[in-house]
Amino acid sequence: MGRPCAVCISPKREEIDMAIASGVRNKTIAATAGLTPGQISRHKRRCLAPLSEADQVQLWLSRAEELWNLAGVNGDLRGQATALQQGLKSLEFSIRHRAEEEQRNDSRTLPENLDQWTESERTKMLAFLDHIILNTALPTAAAPEVGVTELVPLKIGGSDGKLPLRLRG
Repeated sequence: MGRPCAVCISPKREEIDMAIASGVRNKTIAATAGLTPGQISRHKRRCLAPLSEADQVQLWLSRAEELWNLAGVNGDLRGQATALQQGLKSLEFSIRHRAEEEQRNDSRTLPENLDQWTESERTKMLAFLDHIILNTALPTAAAPEVGVTELVPLKIGGSDGKLPLRLRG
């Protein structure tokens, strides 16, 4: 068995954990606690539960606000611009993640039985198949009005279900 975590056995553990949660740099925490940055980093990886995404975004935003205020007090316009940039990146990440999660929640696997498809799913599938047919180079000069008008389930005896539908057009 390895050595115990230096931070976990430190009398300053609560202060260290609060500083980590506040987004203070490992080097700064280590200097005030009498530890090495590597020990702080190892403690974060092995002993602390990861922050939820909402908590991470909130941490990034509060850190950006802290940088903004510090730069403002020092009259550092470049520092304030960097803080704004960090805040915007945090918000962009949050918005992008929410959109991806909503998209995952809205999606579903299409049932094999066409009768269980929603009207919207049928319409999207017909549009998709039309797109494929119309954008596929045909070997002969086919009629320009080629398209799919209906999805019909195939009834094939002994079929393994690899051909679930036939196109009528």
